[in-house]
Amino acid sequence: FIDTLNQSFTPTYDSIPGVNQYAALPSMHVGWNFLTAVVLAMAFSSFRLRFLVFLLPLAMFTATVATGNHYFLDGVLGIGIAGVALLIALRIKRYGEERLQVEAQAPSSS
Repeated sequence: FIDTLNQSFTPTYDSIPGVNQYAALPSMHVGWNFLTAVVLAMAFSSFRLRFLVFLLPLAMFTATVATGNHYFLDGVLGIGIAGVALLIALRIKRYGEERLQVEAQAPSSS
């Protein structure tokens, strides 16, 4: 693996104050690509297209690791955090919809 930033960018991690080379955990580049793939998969009706969109986060995962910008664990945790956040958002949405249904069914007090 080659750290492309260290080879192509004049300043190094040590020469820039406040830079933490280990602060890339998790990789939200990979996480956002995963969320994009989930939304696209939900939008497509074809199984092939649903399968193909998940190549996007795989490509981003590969790119971030191969360029030395992230470790393997960074991408895995990025997908994990994005997935948990999606599940929480869907649960909150479902709770709101259930609450609206209960309120609509309740007899009015007027």
